[in-house]
Amino acid sequence: MWSKNSMGYTTISVFWVLLWAVPGPLWTGSITPEVRTIRNENIEVRVPVPNYTEGSNPWWGTECGPATACDVLLGKSLDQGTFSYVVWKTKTGLLTNAILQASSRNSSAPKHQKLDNTGYSYLGRSYGVAASVGLVDLQAFNNGTGGNPVAMELVRSYSYFEDGYLSAVSCQTNFSSQLFFSKLGEVQSINGRFPVQIYRAGGSLPNGEWVGFPTAGILTNEYVSALAAVIGEDRYMYGFLAGDGYKQLNRVQCEVTFTPTRFNVSVDVDAKEVVVTPLPQQDYPAVDIDDSRALVNISFNGVSYLSQTCTTLYTSVLADAFKRNIQNVYESNQRDRPLPNDNIKGITQGVELLLDSFLGSIGAAQLIVASDIKVVSGNVTAVDAVQIGNTSVAVGLMGFVLVVFVVIFLEVGFLWCKFSRRLFSDRDFLDYKSAIVGVAKGAGYEEEAIVDWNGDEDDEKVGNIKVTAVGDDDTGLKLGDKLPLDSNLSSESLVVTVEGA
Repeated sequence: MWSKNSMGYTTISVFWVLLWAVPGPLWTGSITPEVRTIRNENIEVRVPVPNYTEGSNPWWGTECGPATACDVLLGKSLDQGTFSYVVWKTKTGLLTNAILQASSRNSSAPKHQKLDNTGYSYLGRSYGVAASVGLVDLQAFNNGTGGNPVAMELVRSYSYFEDGYLSAVSCQTNFSSQLFFSKLGEVQSINGRFPVQIYRAGGSLPNGEWVGFPTAGILTNEYVSALAAVIGEDRYMYGFLAGDGYKQLNRVQCEVTFTPTRFNVSVDVDAKEVVVTPLPQQDYPAVDIDDSRALVNISFNGVSYLSQTCTTLYTSVLADAFKRNIQNVYESNQRDRPLPNDNIKGITQGVELLLDSFLGSIGAAQLIVASDIKVVSGNVTAVDAVQIGNTSVAVGLMGFVLVVFVVIFLEVGFLWCKFSRRLFSDRDFLDYKSAIVGVAKGAGYEEEAIVDWNGDEDDEKVGNIKVTAVGDDDTGLKLGDKLPLDSNLSSESLVVTVEGA
């Protein structure tokens, strides 16, 4: 039994067990599949967008005003939402609620929902495009692999170009406004306490006469409002007319321009957010999606029709929505009350959102009701991909394995240098003397007289090695403690002694 380095060999054994056990988890990490979101510019996405052709013109090119029978244009309601060409009638509540989100209450971009049930929201303006997001199925193809299909479930974000109209709204207060309420009569209530006042909202804007409409209010016109719309002289103009309850709106007039523009639509599928950016016309020339201007005219007039729908005897829902949006503006500037510029900004952004919503809603109806669609190509900006293993873990494993091989190489070299001097091929370990001397050398006896022994079993004078006879019949030998050799003895005079034998 070797006793000199028993603790050392135990330590070495534990070390080797750990050395071979540690790489297991590293191997697992290096080959475990991992889903990662990456950018792949080779993946093309094909996006259906609204198309405005002559065949579907009876849908999108027909205007339906108040008190007009146009049930065929009301469209349909599905799980995805309501899709109609009479937006001011079928989406009244959605439109007025959207105005409340037209202006941000802080420094971030305003965020408002699409007028459907897809759950997507716009960051900033929609400009009336991106109606297809969340509504229709897309297709993706990997051009880097010969056009193989890519599952849309793996697509995390994508972008594409879509043509539409950039509606620019410019508002100001016109103190010489020619819009007015004229009283037509009074209707007494049953108890006479709350007579109903009947008015006609009418007048003109700088670009022409407004046909107006009748309206009513309890007692006075304090909470009555109207939004005039006139298309004339190649100009699009709005004018607000309101009682004292909405004096922030009264006499504010806006001019609108509609410019054919190409937009970049970026869609974040995970966040369900859409960002629409107008592109420079000199670099990205746009196609006019409707050169007849019917689409623009219907959307423009629809905002005025909404004011007729949302005025009741007791309040104007549309005017209330604009007041709340003005509040968003001045509170974002940490003010307690609005300044004149706050009124103008709140109204301007509210009108912009309404125009965007009308254009976008008609576009959605083209997709769902008329099925008039064209496909544009875009790019997948982020896609889920399966990666086999983690790169950092694999690199760590490679380094660890390299260290293991270096340790093994050094250990083998050390053992070879240590034992090659002690064990000789010409020894016969069936001979007692050779066995004892060989074991002694392996156990660390470093005396030159032993190390230099040539293994001649006939040599009786080898060294002074202490051994003990063991076993019932004393047939076994155990290496005892090392005894210092007598320095006066030469290798020829050294003898092997057996204690107890």
